[in-house]
Amino acid sequence: MKDFSRSIPPRLYNITANVLGNSNMRKNAKKWIKLNEKAYMINDTFAHFNSNEWIFDSSKTVALLESMSADEI
Repeated sequence: MKDFSRSIPPRLYNITANVLGNSNMRKNAKKWIKLNEKAYMINDTFAHFNSNEWIFDSSKTVALLESMSADEI
């Protein structure tokens, strides 16, 4: 879900750029809005991985390495 408090500044800048700004300011405002939207998309895409803890058990790997000879390593 979008955090609207983070989308307010780019929207306000866009309104200000359209009313008072030059073409460069309007272009930067559009870029900021697109960047903000991409950040939300990335956050939504990886939310599962950001919200969970991942624990990997490597005890079998350690046991395997200990059972191997120096030539096999």
